[in-house]
Amino acid sequence: MAQHQDAMDWADAANCETFGEEAGWDVADMLSAPTSICRPGLGELLVGTCGFMGTAAPKYADRLGAVELNATFHDRGSTTYDSQATKYSQLGLKIVVKVSGYATHDVGLRDPATWWPWLRLKYAPFVNAGVLVGLLWQLPATFTCTEETCERLEALGSLLRSESQTGSWLQLRHAFEFRDSSWFESHRAGELMRRHRFTLVCSHIANDTGWAGDLVSGWHGFPTEADVESTDFIYIRCFGTSGRSVGAYGSDELQRIASMASTARSAIIMFGQGDAPKQALENAWQMKELLQGDAVSSNPVLPAAHAISGELVSGVVLRVQHGRDRRVFVDVGGRLGFLGSRHTRRRGLDLRKGAVLKNLRVECEERGQLVLSVQSVAEDPPEES
Repeated sequence: MAQHQDAMDWADAANCETFGEEAGWDVADMLSAPTSICRPGLGELLVGTCGFMGTAAPKYADRLGAVELNATFHDRGSTTYDSQATKYSQLGLKIVVKVSGYATHDVGLRDPATWWPWLRLKYAPFVNAGVLVGLLWQLPATFTCTEETCERLEALGSLLRSESQTGSWLQLRHAFEFRDSSWFESHRAGELMRRHRFTLVCSHIANDTGWAGDLVSGWHGFPTEADVESTDFIYIRCFGTSGRSVGAYGSDELQRIASMASTARSAIIMFGQGDAPKQALENAWQMKELLQGDAVSSNPVLPAAHAISGELVSGVVLRVQHGRDRRVFVDVGGRLGFLGSRHTRRRGLDLRKGAVLKNLRVECEERGQLVLSVQSVAEDPPEES
């Protein structure tokens, strides 16, 4: 059990959801600041990342007040979270738990009465510690909006809001992320979500490889002014601008998000560029500055490479690091660069040693290495089996 718990702690540190990297940046010199934004008469605005993005929890909590725990999605066993709940409480860190994939992917929300008691017991330490602000239910692309799936969602809502749930659980927020366009077009789904006080996740994706189902690249579920006025909570996930889990958001887009979030009663904004953790952390820090009314600034703590960001380059494959922390290391004119694991999927890349990869975009620099993304898909030769 102890070994399993250690593995879960590692998974959160490495951002298991987006297969990010244990960057381990030296951020000891970061300036301390309030980690959440409180507004008189309104709820909190919480900003964070999907997983800790390679940063130790105490250092992460110095700058950000919330984090999405994604390792919980992979938990289908007997893992307990008492020690983590205590640690996060001591750090003053609020968390969102990504619900176990058993509920969302394995059984597709069927028969919630058979598995919800198990999940409730599993997540109870977070509730008891006062750190859990919501549950994230991320559904697969195969979970389309049909009569049957709406009935499953209806059954779940009836259970979660029933008298059998105690006060803390009745007040818990539930955010649902769908990866099929049918959910954004259904009047019944919208009415069902409102009735059970479920929140539709607003997500931004670059879906060039189809990793997010049939959704087109861009925003989905972005609330209108009327939506913001009629709901008490909005949840925003930003997965990157260049591809899956990579690509920084510029000041204009960050300002747009901040302007919308600041008018909401309460909001959570998460950045998920797990293949370029520095981008996720910097965007989160910049977003918090905006919500506090400060001008967006580049972060002086992390080494900058803005002069080369956006440059298109070619590189030669050196090696592929397999396993959970998968990276493709590339020689770019004598400099070491890498492509992240999520971003390289479904691209048909020739990853044999010595293969030349063209149309690579420099996203940023981390610990002296170039973080790269692929700018073309169709022209790449098939990957060696």
